[in-house]
Order: sequence, then structure tokens, then C-alpha cells
Amino acid sequence: LSDRLLRTLVELRRREYGVTLVVLGQAQLDRDLPGVRYYHLGDREVWHALESLELA
Repeated sequence: LSDRLLRTLVELRRREYGVTLVVLGQAQLDRDLPGVRYYHLGDREVWHALESLELA
């Protein structure tokens, strides 16, 4: 994850936008971003398993 992206997310949060970061694969957040929700979905197998779920 680039520093520019992380700075943008923090700036959006500072402006009181709701910010959620969802990453897939090897990309991982290596620092705390206050107020930013963060979800790491793992590798492609996990993503494909999530795609196959049926929602009611």
C-alpha cells in the first residue's frame, strides 16, 4: 500500500468521511490508521470462497 494512498485515507477521515480499506492477497496494512476500518481478505482462495456465498 502506497504512502500516498494511506495519506489520502487519513485526510478523508479527518474530513469526517467514513473510510473502509479492504485489501486482498499479500497487501497488508503495516501501520495504524485512526478511524479507518481495515479488512484483509487473504489470498485468492479466500476471495473465491467469499464469492461463492449466497446472501439471503
